Amino acid sequence: ITTLRDLAFRRSGLRSIVLPDSITYLGDAVFGDCLQLESITLSNSLTALGDHTFAGSSLRSIVIPDSITSIEFGVFMNCKQLESVTLSNSITTLGNSSFRGSGLRSIVLPDSITSLGKEVFRDCKQLDSVTLSNSITTLEHHIFSGSGLRSIVLPDSITSLGSFVFYQCKQLESI
Repeated sequence: ITTLRDLAFRRSGLRSIVLPDSITYLGDAVFGDCLQLESITLSNSLTALGDHTFAGSSLRSIVIPDSITSIEFGVFMNCKQLESVTLSNSITTLGNSSFRGSGLRSIVLPDSITSLGKEVFRDCKQLDSVTLSNSITTLEHHIFSGSGLRSIVLPDSITSLGSFVFYQCKQLESI
C-alpha cells in the first residue's frame, strides 16, 4: 500500500496506528473525526498530507517527518487534544487553517518555514507561546485571532501584518 485515499478511515474507532514506510500519500480527511485516535506514527516516505487529514481527531502529539514540506489546509483543524507538534526542518509552508481550533499550547516554527497561510492558529485557545521563523515576512489575516497568546516576539523579517492578526487575543499582553 502506497496511498490512503480520501476519507479511508474517517470516523473509525482507530486508537493508534503506525504507517509503514511504503505509504507516500494520505488523502483528504483520511483520519478525519477519528475521535479515538490518540497516536500515529507517520511513514518516513510520506510526501503529502491531504486537506483536513486529521481534522477533528483526538491526536495528542505528532512528529512530522523530514519527507513532508508542507502542511495543507485544515490538516489539524479542531484537533482539540493536540498539544504538541514537532515540525521538521524541511517544512516550508503551513497552509490556511492548518492548526485552527487545535489544542496546541506552544509551537516552534523552524527557519525553513517561509509561508504561513491565513487563520493558521485561529481559535487555538490554549496556545500561549509561538516561536516564529526568521524567514517569515508576512503574518496573514486572522493568523492568531482568538488564540490564547500572552506575548510574542516578531522577528525583524516581518514586513507586513494582515488584518485581524491579533483580533480577540484577550490574553495578549506584549509584542
